[in-house]
Amino acid sequence: MTESVQRFYNLWEIAPVGVISLSAAAILLNGFSALILRQEAIETLNIKSSYLHLATDMFTSVAVLIGGIMIYLFKIYWIDGGLTLIIAGYLIFSSIKMLIETIKVLMLFTPSSIIIEDVNQKVCALPGIRNIHHIHVWQLDNRQIHFEGHVDFNQDFPLDKVNSVLEQLRIILHEQFKIDHVTFQPEYDICHEKDLISKGH
Repeated sequence: MTESVQRFYNLWEIAPVGVISLSAAAILLNGFSALILRQEAIETLNIKSSYLHLATDMFTSVAVLIGGIMIYLFKIYWIDGGLTLIIAGYLIFSSIKMLIETIKVLMLFTPSSIIIEDVNQKVCALPGIRNIHHIHVWQLDNRQIHFEGHVDFNQDFPLDKVNSVLEQLRIILHEQFKIDHVTFQPEYDICHEKDLISKGH
């Protein structure tokens, strides 16, 4: 970024034909590679970072190509420094965004797509459930969301009834909140704190 600013004050001639040729080749190669990874990037954070890297390189090459054409046609050499500054800013922005997303996964934060109060309402709407508490929701990557919670029943149901209700809960969490991995602790008439969200998470 510092070098891009310096180029505004120290302009030098750039061979536009070479810039245009190399950027066009980079667009094709990076674009093809990004296309291959596009579907996998939706499901895996590691692949997503590679996909964004390739996509960023492709868009960067598009900007360089436009800059090379402008230099070739109009001899506007300062555009090289301007494009470099814009590209550097975009790379910093996209890197910070990916870093924040990664930190949220590593720190076991609740995914932004999950609203705990909504989960609570759906669960407590089932017959036989008094409340659900000590909820903890986290994700391991883009697609694996894990859930654990204590399910408080309003009656001392037999085990087969408890299993039936818990299975209904699993279906609700999967279909409405995209949660695939669940751990329930069924309870009845146990006196302890009933905080909705698990402390420390």
